[in-house]
Amino acid sequence: MAERADPVRRAFKFRAYPTRPQEHRAVRLLADHCDLYNAALEERREAWRMRRASVSYGLQSAQLKDIRRADPYSIYDRFEFDVAMRPNGDLYDNYLIRIDEIHQSLRILKQALKQIPQGPINSQKPQYQVRVPAGEAYGRIESPKGELGFYLVSNGKPNPWRYHVRAPSFVNITPLEQICVGKKIADFVALFGVLDVVMGELDR
Repeated sequence: MAERADPVRRAFKFRAYPTRPQEHRAVRLLADHCDLYNAALEERREAWRMRRASVSYGLQSAQLKDIRRADPYSIYDRFEFDVAMRPNGDLYDNYLIRIDEIHQSLRILKQALKQIPQGPINSQKPQYQVRVPAGEAYGRIESPKGELGFYLVSNGKPNPWRYHVRAPSFVNITPLEQICVGKKIADFVALFGVLDVVMGELDR
């Protein structure tokens, strides 16, 4: 069975002394298989290069870390869910991660519905003004594009003295130049799609 699965031996038709056309066919089969193997190997190498670039550039996305699991906030510690991850780090994996995220979001929603307490729901927001003590603080949440952070500096007055938003797309766009090196112009759209940025967050 192993011999019948071998394309080279199949090309020779198990003859001890193959004819010239059979030799040519075997060489072509070997060349085709080598090309496929080299292409697959290069895809893996490219995926690993993109992973290293993602970490070194500080990308925060579903492919690298989920803050809801790494640093739970709100009531996420009550829910059971899996972090959407895929091994290859390419565009197709990026698409599959979004599909996985839909399933996990539905899983979280089902758990949240079961935990809604009984009683009336107050939809009216109370009017209040917060006077934050002097100091600084950083808070973050998990957004669809990665870590969405807020840095505040207060001088004790009602309005912040300094306020900065860490938009994930602004960080995620930084390795675009590196991952485009050696690629074709036609590949740019797909490579840009891997980063999955929101253009509004890039307007700084």
